[in-house]
Amino acid sequence: MFFFINAKEKIREISNNRIQFKGIGNLNLIRINIKGDFEYQKILDDEENEVPFMVSNVIKSGNSVFFLGRKGSTKQLLKVTL
Repeated sequence: MFFFINAKEKIREISNNRIQFKGIGNLNLIRINIKGDFEYQKILDDEENEVPFMVSNVIKSGNSVFFLGRKGSTKQLLKVTL
């Protein structure tokens, strides 16, 4: 299972096998296996992109997911292959 979240680099593990993300910025991937264990990975740094990507409007096609990013009149499309 995959989750995508926008968060800053202040990711920390807290009690009861949980993680906490603070702020908005980087695009992160959270993978959860069948046992409920998880790992997280930064996909895109906020300094590398001009726009924030909307993680709630993802389009999946095969092994890829597409994100639309927008800031004012600037738009970008991001493809991530899983």
